[in-house]
Amino acid sequence: MVHDLEEVRPPGVKACKAAKCKKHGNEAAFDQLQSMLIVKENISKLKLFDHLLAQKDTLSDIEVSLKNKLVSEML
Repeated sequence: MVHDLEEVRPPGVKACKAAKCKKHGNEAAFDQLQSMLIVKENISKLKLFDHLLAQKDTLSDIEVSLKNKLVSEML
């Protein structure tokens, strides 16, 4: 019969495009690690900002500029 000798069709255009967008194991792990590092960096910036706000003494010029930079990044 003809059904036994069917030829295998190559993947279509949509299937090829979908395969390119699909992430493999290493890429997914890298994205997760990268997002964790971004969150960790934001937490460290918030801790530094809290420390600068908690200081009762006058801030040096460098500390004031750092505080202003952190405020502008948060907004």
